[in-house]
Amino acid sequence: MRLRIAQRCSIDVNDRKEAEAALTRSEEQLALSVEAADLGTFCYPMPLGKIICNAKWKEHCWLTPDAEIDLDCFYLVIHEEDR
Repeated sequence: MRLRIAQRCSIDVNDRKEAEAALTRSEEQLALSVEAADLGTFCYPMPLGKIICNAKWKEHCWLTPDAEIDLDCFYLVIHEEDR
């Protein structure tokens, strides 16, 4: 019985390590793709608070790299027809 539990725990740990490695690879590929495509990205978390965006998005919107983006600022830089 203990051997089965130990084997199962070993499998669970290996599965988790493989999943974490796959996630890391996926995140790295996404970061490379976003950078290569010169994309500006943002995240609009709920409940709504501070909007998270990368430096390229801020550059596209003529904002400084250290600008804090809240909902009011977000709507000011988005074209009226895109709202």
